[in-house]
Amino acid sequence: MASPTALPPWTPPPHRFEVAAGTILVGYSINLVLLGSILSQTTTYFTKSSRSEPYLKGVILFLVTVIAAKHLCDLIGTYQLLVQNYGNYAVLGTLSGFFKAGIFLAIVPGLFCQCWLLHRVYVVSQRNKKLLVALLLPVLGALALNVYYTSVRVAHPFESTTTGRLKILLPLWLSWTAATDLLLSGCFIYSVYRNAPEVLHPKLQVMLRQLVSVSVQACAPQTTCAVIALIVSRASPNTTVYLVFQVLLSPLYVTSLLYTLNAREDATPIKDDLDAETQIQSQMRSRGWIRDPPPSRIDVHGEPDYGGPVEIDLAHVKTH
Repeated sequence: MASPTALPPWTPPPHRFEVAAGTILVGYSINLVLLGSILSQTTTYFTKSSRSEPYLKGVILFLVTVIAAKHLCDLIGTYQLLVQNYGNYAVLGTLSGFFKAGIFLAIVPGLFCQCWLLHRVYVVSQRNKKLLVALLLPVLGALALNVYYTSVRVAHPFESTTTGRLKILLPLWLSWTAATDLLLSGCFIYSVYRNAPEVLHPKLQVMLRQLVSVSVQACAPQTTCAVIALIVSRASPNTTVYLVFQVLLSPLYVTSLLYTLNAREDATPIKDDLDAETQIQSQMRSRGWIRDPPPSRIDVHGEPDYGGPVEIDLAHVKTH
């Protein structure tokens, strides 16, 4: 009778692995639901946003591809860990290549979504370069902490969060990420109200309030999830239950970004009222509040065709 496979000294006890495997399975199951939401919102985005910039559509396709690849790696890695190597404790101390690839792919969505929010702040702040540099530092800090934490976690997948580097690194990364998201959203809201405290037409006031509401709603899911993961990791330091919430951060970033882009179409109430839109743009153009892009061609009537939407120059909007 063959002797059972000996446990290497670095392999955690079986009960510890069972807890980790359970949290991983629960988190990835929820991720599959979020993947369905991402695909649905992506379809809505490409159906409704015919005027969106081509580069933005490319970014969305890239992020959706990354998320799909991450989920595929997660599924294969989970199958290898829980099915193919079931009961073989000799291989539980390391992660497969698919698991490692999925973990590192999770870094990309958070970086791109924070950079997108940073770009929005830069635009509504009238391209304030000092503010851009100041906000770029916490974004880069969140990226550095994420890469470092991921590297440590991949090298030591079952290392306890109560000792060693993870005792400080995990809460630092989660709190820094949540604080960066809140900072970017707060700066966006502040810039909107600071540069446009009042506008002439009530419908534009409604539009600004909707933009602020969308910004808050888009920031809330991933920030809340990071805070919950932080609380759970401190409340149950000897378990890996926090992984359920940690693995949700990546798809939540993409979901929030798509929600923001799709809500832009609904956050403009003047789009269905052409007379009001024409009147508003005429009044704001006469006061220098909006500017047209350079004409791209001449239409059949000999008039310049600007080929794009007007831009609101919030720097010239005054209080009335």
